[in-house]
Amino acid sequence: MNLPGRRLAAPLLFLAFPVFLRLAYPPFSLGFFAPAAFGLLFQGLAVARRPVAWAFSAHLLFVVLLCPWLFTALTGHYHLSVPLALVLFLGVACAPPSVFFAAFALAIKKRTRAVAGAAFPAGLSFALFAASAFVVTEWLRSLLSLEKGWGHLATAFFGHPAFLGWASLWGRAGLSFLLVFWGALSWLMVRAARERRQAAGAFFLTLALTVGAVGCLGALRHGKTPPPAILLETALVHPAIRQEDRWQASSPAANLARYRALSLSAFPGPVAPGRTRLVVWPETAITRALVSFPEAREAVAKIAREKDAFVLLGSPHFMGSGEDRRFYNSVFLAGTDGEILDRYDKILLLPLAEAATGPLSIQTENYHGNYHPGEEDRVLVLPTAQGPLGLGVAVCFEVASAPHLAKCVRAGATVLANLSNDAWFGRGSESEQQLSLLALACAEHGVAGIRSTGYGVSALVDPRGRVLAKTGILEPPLLSGPLPGPARPPTPETRFPSWFVLLAGLILALSVLPRAQAKIDNKPSFT
Repeated sequence: MNLPGRRLAAPLLFLAFPVFLRLAYPPFSLGFFAPAAFGLLFQGLAVARRPVAWAFSAHLLFVVLLCPWLFTALTGHYHLSVPLALVLFLGVACAPPSVFFAAFALAIKKRTRAVAGAAFPAGLSFALFAASAFVVTEWLRSLLSLEKGWGHLATAFFGHPAFLGWASLWGRAGLSFLLVFWGALSWLMVRAARERRQAAGAFFLTLALTVGAVGCLGALRHGKTPPPAILLETALVHPAIRQEDRWQASSPAANLARYRALSLSAFPGPVAPGRTRLVVWPETAITRALVSFPEAREAVAKIAREKDAFVLLGSPHFMGSGEDRRFYNSVFLAGTDGEILDRYDKILLLPLAEAATGPLSIQTENYHGNYHPGEEDRVLVLPTAQGPLGLGVAVCFEVASAPHLAKCVRAGATVLANLSNDAWFGRGSESEQQLSLLALACAEHGVAGIRSTGYGVSALVDPRGRVLAKTGILEPPLLSGPLPGPARPPTPETRFPSWFVLLAGLILALSVLPRAQAKIDNKPSFT
């Protein structure tokens, strides 16, 4: 049974899909809209004449609604013309992930239309097939699209206890499966009700209640009290420096003075026995290369010695000279004696902001706008009295890469540190979304998290993904608090992060093989 006004209904259904999903994302966080969005999508695929093209356009609009800051950066920061910025924005950021979503729509197009008049067993197989197809296509996109999970649709459930409680077992792939499966169930229940199929309606209602029970149990798991052990006494310096005040010739000295004053006001008393202190500055807090800025090195050393604290800070770094000089977006760890212990170089660079050449590159005294990627996923180690403590670093959008974060935890990280320059985003919602990405990663791997920004939202996150404390945009200037230790041994998602993707692939194979075998059996023999 199709909706009336088919020509008008299909565009409205595909338009509602990205709007509903955007409302499900932070900071709106209306998560119940996400399954409804997929229910509308399935109905659209059932009635549209060109469903794949419509699905591509709908996802394109979704990414536009999710990441408008990139277009603003291209026109405002790089001073590009609106037509050129629009071409780069749509072609680089929006179109590639939309191709994968179109592939998902193509995979389920025939199944969607076939199930429209089928009884409930066929409908259940469709729900499993659709959820599995989405998990697999999202996984392929995350591998081929610069490992960016920013637009991963599981983020519709970030911050919701009912789903974060299962993140350590299922991971974001499992949450994506649940999202699409629930959307398919809601669509099938509506169809059963419209066609007065009482048996089918009762069947899908039972399944929906089961999914709801799973969500309630996840909320109980998420609400468990973490262990009382304190891992770190942490101070996040949040100076609220605007983007236009960062890269001017007079900025490094003035900004350094502000960071130094705020850091010296942290931890007013002596360090407690058995405690470890950490002062955190955000990505490129020092906008000149630290190796050529002795005043900054002296300031960091003074803070470390006076506060008896480790200092973690972001700064450009370079090696070599002349034409062979290579620049890196780096994070440094200074010990309590003020000496630099180790350095992490960002691996996953943004195509336009950090790996740009020609008219898009930024030219300053110590930075020419074309970073080189780091060579390894390093874990920065704090040598504390209780033993070594590992920091897994994710600079800005690296927090969206599930493989990168999993490698850090498997390499020994007990804290995930996300350092970001959120002045790019202004007062937009992207800073909250990055915090949600960190919260999910903490819940997936059972480790604590630190998010440090110079402008946006800084926060402390516990090993269950709960935000313990956070700043607003531009305020306050300093956030201090204890960070609890790991809540449990290594999680299944840490040990084998692709297990749910393999399960989804197995479901796809089992659903496709019978059809393939039937075609082989009906194929005329070769003569």
